[in-house]
Amino acid sequence: MTLPAQTPNAPGTTLNEQVRARIDTDTALAVDVGLLVIAALEGEAALVQALAGEESPPASVSTVSTAADEDTESADRPATRVFVNRIAVQGFRGIGARSTLDLMPGPGLTLVVGRNGSGKSSFAEALEFLLTGENRRWSERSVVWKQGWRNLHLTEPVEIEATFTIEGERQPLVARCTWPAEETELDAASTVVRGVRRGDGRAALGWDAALSTYRPFLPYNELGSIADSPPSVLFDVMSAALGIESLVDAHKRLREQRLVREKQFKAVESDCSRHRTALDEIDDERARTCARAIDASKADAWDLDAVELVLEGAIDPEGDGGLPLLGKLATLPIPSAEDVQAIAGRLQAAVETTRDMAATDAGRAEQIADLLQQSLDLHAAQGDQPCPVCGDGALDSVWRERTEGESKRLRQEAHAAMQPAPDSAG
Repeated sequence: MTLPAQTPNAPGTTLNEQVRARIDTDTALAVDVGLLVIAALEGEAALVQALAGEESPPASVSTVSTAADEDTESADRPATRVFVNRIAVQGFRGIGARSTLDLMPGPGLTLVVGRNGSGKSSFAEALEFLLTGENRRWSERSVVWKQGWRNLHLTEPVEIEATFTIEGERQPLVARCTWPAEETELDAASTVVRGVRRGDGRAALGWDAALSTYRPFLPYNELGSIADSPPSVLFDVMSAALGIESLVDAHKRLREQRLVREKQFKAVESDCSRHRTALDEIDDERARTCARAIDASKADAWDLDAVELVLEGAIDPEGDGGLPLLGKLATLPIPSAEDVQAIAGRLQAAVETTRDMAATDAGRAEQIADLLQQSLDLHAAQGDQPCPVCGDGALDSVWRERTEGESKRLRQEAHAAMQPAPDSAG
């Protein structure tokens, strides 16, 4: 496979494109290995197809992507920046009557300072829930903590609204989630998006991947807990933050396929070990050939062609042609039930015909000829002797000459009698 020449890590290229470009420029990398890596990046089906030796439909490097890595590739491109203009909250957590927090949209660090209980955390938690539908601060708390999301001092509907400025857009974006006055379930919020984007539900924002990778709020205690996480959790967090999930997924696919094949190889190796023991006990060149072909010391270079030759009968050390004959017998077509029934019917008819012929003169002549032939065979084997049938005559040369002529005559007579009569001329 030849990939379009690209400069690795060139601006504007996705992570998958960079990997493909590096594979194409790495002359020390085996072609088959590079193709497997590319297939693993494309998805599970492409990898299975590549391992089976099947060619996948050609695809342009710049357009190949899967649902699994679309989010990663979008994060790999230059991001569109979004800034918070305003947060308005009513009846949520520590905020009762509608309160507004105005911010200066733009890059940089914004500090929200206030005394304890002034609502700083409530604004932060409200915005995080509006954007993500959850709050990490609550996730490890008791159920009672989560149930206290609604401000008890306000009986009016609960509302969270945020206004955003999107870089390059003149019109702002407004997201709002609300709960009826009597609603007590947090998950029952109704979310709408208006402005530069419009739609119902949080998905209308189109920020799910970005919000998952780059959390908008990360308190100090959560930041410290990430560093103390197990290596596997820390790896997942860092790979998401770096936007390399497609590489992680490809590595996982390759590892799973490798484990499957290792299991298959171990099963075959176990069977071969058992077969080697059996082959060593057989004094036959075919067995010795197979044993040499699957030598345990050459597990990475078995001579399976030699085994195939033995199975096909190309090696027949006995020299009597027995193996080829058995091979031919094994390939004989098996007749159908209808053919067997038809042949059995013909045999039965022949038996009945023979029985009927035995009662005719031709049948009698044939039986006498058979009896005379048996006596001739006895004389040829035992020499002159009294006749074992009548007891008076003798089986000698004179009798033999006369009997051979009689036997011949009787068979000719029987044969002529059994010939079908010619058709009469019309």
